[in-house]
Amino acid sequence: MCSDRMNSVTSLQRSYPNINILWSEIIAEELARSGVRHAVISPGSRSTPLVFALAAHPDITDHSVIDERSAAFYALGIARRTQQPVVLLCTSGTAAANYFPAVCEAHAAQVPLLLLTADRPLHLRHSGAAQTMDQVKLFGDHVRLFYESPQPEGDEEKLRALRADICHAVAMAREPQAGPVHVNLPFRKPLEPIDALREHDTVSQKLIDDAGAGFTGRSDGRAWTRYAGGEEGIDIAAAALLGARRPLIIAGPDSSGKEYAQALAVIAEHCGAAVMAEAASQLRYSGSGPVIATSDLLLRSESFRAFLQPDCILLLGAAPTNTQMQRVLASTDAVHVITVSTDRRRRDPAHRVSCQLFGVVPSLLQQIARRVRRGVAHADPAWKKTLARIDGEIRETVSRRLLAEELRGFEGAAVHALGQAMPEGAALIVSNSMPIRDVESFLPEARNRFDVYFNRGVNGIDGMVSTALGVARTHGGRCVLLTGDIAWLHNLTATFGEGLNTLPLTVILLNNNGGQIFDMLPVREFGPVYEKHFRTAQTVDIPALTAAMGMRYHGTETPEECSRALTGSWDADGVQLIEVRSDMKESGRIRRELLREITRDVDRLMGENESAPVSTTGAAYPLHWRVLAEGDGDPVILLHGFTRSMASWGRLIPEFHGRTVIGVDLMGHGGSPMPEAAELYSLDEAAARIEDILDILGSTRVHLVGYSMGGRTALACALRFQQ
Repeated sequence: MCSDRMNSVTSLQRSYPNINILWSEIIAEELARSGVRHAVISPGSRSTPLVFALAAHPDITDHSVIDERSAAFYALGIARRTQQPVVLLCTSGTAAANYFPAVCEAHAAQVPLLLLTADRPLHLRHSGAAQTMDQVKLFGDHVRLFYESPQPEGDEEKLRALRADICHAVAMAREPQAGPVHVNLPFRKPLEPIDALREHDTVSQKLIDDAGAGFTGRSDGRAWTRYAGGEEGIDIAAAALLGARRPLIIAGPDSSGKEYAQALAVIAEHCGAAVMAEAASQLRYSGSGPVIATSDLLLRSESFRAFLQPDCILLLGAAPTNTQMQRVLASTDAVHVITVSTDRRRRDPAHRVSCQLFGVVPSLLQQIARRVRRGVAHADPAWKKTLARIDGEIRETVSRRLLAEELRGFEGAAVHALGQAMPEGAALIVSNSMPIRDVESFLPEARNRFDVYFNRGVNGIDGMVSTALGVARTHGGRCVLLTGDIAWLHNLTATFGEGLNTLPLTVILLNNNGGQIFDMLPVREFGPVYEKHFRTAQTVDIPALTAAMGMRYHGTETPEECSRALTGSWDADGVQLIEVRSDMKESGRIRRELLREITRDVDRLMGENESAPVSTTGAAYPLHWRVLAEGDGDPVILLHGFTRSMASWGRLIPEFHGRTVIGVDLMGHGGSPMPEAAELYSLDEAAARIEDILDILGSTRVHLVGYSMGGRTALACALRFQQ
């Protein structure tokens, strides 16, 4: 039967006596926003927080069925009829096991079910606690996806992850391969909507006051992540890119990147988007279109990050390898982040993606390209031009510095030399750890076109030589493996197989006598433990081992010697090994200082840029703003208070019935820049920046709504443009 919705239950939507209640209401909210309309609930204590949340939500019909086996088949019937995911909710222990017959049927018949099984907290597992059993992957291969939620916690980042995971679970239950999905949810007491007994089970006032997007949800009322295929996804992407002032395309690692390079170049050209291409994207060295290739270096600069401020991001390939890019994604708020992928698997470790398109990626991008060619772009051309100019300057800076005499023994100089030495159509296989990082930083461009491969799924340094041999077997020409000494030693048996040591592979072995990646981390300060378990210095006779593996050895000390040996290997037979020797501590010192110097160069270029503003808003530091709701009449601009952001208005957006609503992050808040100059934080300056936004919108009249600092800003605006 369906329960009545009592006011006492509904009021809990805005009351959070403990973290379980907030956690459960977020789950219910994302389920509803993702299109779930029915929840079948069986009684039990551990699922109490979710029962209250589902019963309270106005868009979800809650059904009560006492027996879990019957409940599962009842839900199956609803899902068959509606062709939409139906939630099943039960308590911990054997309750979930009773779902199994219906789960098997849903799996075979492709019926969308979403199983939410409450569980005891982790510390009670395998302890003999009552009604506690192992519910992890309880349904085995009969579900499309299993996901275990962390225990509820009042942390903004974890709330974002929860929203993203629930949206993903609903998407995986749907077509094109519909079926059951299992989400296991551990809860500590208290389970009812009563005050928490322990501080870590409370919802902190700071979390409420900060009102981050993880806490409030998307301000436009949409699901945290929408999953779209076909025309719907193409329309979403094209409209977002055309409507953006600062559209940014981020191309992560993708072995198939060349297949959509041309379509991507068309999109970038017609939308005015900048393209930041990682080395393994197949776009950086392909010559398919202009790309920003020094993003790892540029994004180390705070002033560059403040200027970048994209308002729409299109993500391609795997999650970025570039640590600086990961930080940029993690800091985005109220920004439309769209990813295009072959399926519905998540590629969003920052939990920021608002829409995931899935299908045949080259085809999707070709169709997006056709749409944007017919549309009108709103991008700021000066923004893209500035990014390209600074990227070009830093490319020259990298080349000039790495050619200096004092850096000849630095591995980064040898990596940079590959840009001139790699032949047309070759393949470069790059090991994880420092080699791929050095390629990202010090190989921004190349004379010839070549492909880049590396194992970044879940792999560390394991099997890199064998992977390179596999590429060499099928590539049709000589390939180059760039690897460190520990990764090479980890795969010594690679050539022990029929004909493997005769394959056309050149190994460039960066030998600094240990694991240099750890020399770049704080663990290097911890003496004996660092030396024994992290640096792992080796005293191996590399020439002797090379001979034992059936390879030909070449020892080098400088980038020039390495380049000559590499060029000489093109016409050689079999596997060649070029050792580039360096000192780890000296190399680490050089790398850290070089990165600091280049960051200062970027800051200097940005400082020069401030004297000639490039943004069409008329400010070197434009405010971050976004259309939160489309409508008629004069727009409403929302101005937040001190230490808040536009996200603080999230729950009030629906109250502005039928009006266009603009959210603004004031200087130093939310997604807006944080310049050092104090005068840029004045009310006069804020009013000027609001006026710039009105110019972009083409509006002469506006309604200003603000509180606290936002209210004072609204008054300053009223004085500035009294008309």
